Amino acid sequence: DGCLTSWKTFLTDMENYKVKSIKDYGSTKSYVEFLDRDFKKFMHENKKTVMYLVKEFEMKKSATAYKRATTDKTGVLDSLKLKDYKFSDDLFKRLTVIPDGKNHGMMLLLDWSGSMSDTLMNTVEQLINLVSFIKKVNIPFEVYFFTSERKYRNEDTGYDKSWSYKTDNTWMFEDFNMVNCASHRMSKQELNQGLMYMYHMAVHYNASYVYHKVWDNDLQMARYNSYDIPRQYNLGNTPLNEALIYVNKLLPAFKKKYGIEKMTFITLTDGGANGFYRKLKANQVKKEGFDEYERSYDKTAVITIGKKKLSIDRYSSGDSLTAGLLRH
Repeated sequence: DGCLTSWKTFLTDMENYKVKSIKDYGSTKSYVEFLDRDFKKFMHENKKTVMYLVKEFEMKKSATAYKRATTDKTGVLDSLKLKDYKFSDDLFKRLTVIPDGKNHGMMLLLDWSGSMSDTLMNTVEQLINLVSFIKKVNIPFEVYFFTSERKYRNEDTGYDKSWSYKTDNTWMFEDFNMVNCASHRMSKQELNQGLMYMYHMAVHYNASYVYHKVWDNDLQMARYNSYDIPRQYNLGNTPLNEALIYVNKLLPAFKKKYGIEKMTFITLTDGGANGFYRKLKANQVKKEGFDEYERSYDKTAVITIGKKKLSIDRYSSGDSLTAGLLRH
C-alpha cells in the first residue's frame, strides 16, 4: 500500500543511513557507542516499571476470570454428601470452570509532527515501556507513527499520492505516510533494533530542538555527533485525521487475522490535526473567488467510512473531525 511503510523497510532505511553516515563522518561512530549504552541503560532502569504493568495486568485478568467462573456438575458422586440425600439432590462433585481469557490486541499510533519535538523524548520513552509490557504479556500488537514527509520517500518518482479523487468538488486530505516501527511479528533482535532507532530519533530531536539550561556531555554528543535521520522520517505537519481514517482499514483486518476479542487502540499525540479542503471546478474558482482549494470551514463535509457517514459542519476544524473519527 502506498500509505504504509513496513517495519522491514524502516529498519533497512535506518541501518543504511547509519552506515553511510559513519562512512562519511567518522565522528558519528562515537555517537553510536554512546547511543547503545544509553539505550541499554534506559531499558534496564525501566524494568521495574514494565514488570509492575505486567503484574497489574495479570492480577486484573485473574480477578476478572475468577468473577466469571462457574461451577458445573461432573456426574461423579460425592460420597461425603450421600448422608444428605433426603435434604439435597446435589450429590455430585462440582468442577470450577474458568472461561478462557479474552484474546487481547493492541495498536499504538504515534504523532510524528513538529509540534511534538519538545515532548518527543518523554513520549517515545512511554511508547517503549508500553511495547516492552505488551511483549511481556504476549499480546499481538502493531505500532505506527504518521508523518507528512512522504514526498521524500521516493525521490525518483516524485511525490506519491495517498488519496485518489474521482471528481472535482470533493473533500481533500494531506498526503501522508504510516510507518510500522514495531510489531509482534518482529524477532527479539529486530524489535530491539526498531525501538533503539525510535529512541535515537527522540534523542536527536531532544538535543537539537529543545531548550536546555545545562548542556551535559550526553546532550552535546547527541547534538554534534548524531548520525541524524533520513529525510522521509523527519517531523512535519499533523496528518492525524488521515492516519485515523487509514486505521479504519487496519483495525478490522488486525482483529480478524488474530481473532482479537478485546482491542485497545492508543494514540500518543498532542492533537492539532491538519484541516481539510474541497477541490473546486475551474468555473467555481472564477465564480466564487476562491483559490483552487477551498478551506473546510466554508462548506459542510460528509465523509463516508465503510457504512457510516460523518458530517462535519461548516464551522468545524481538523480537531472536530478528529473527535468524530475517534468516536467512529
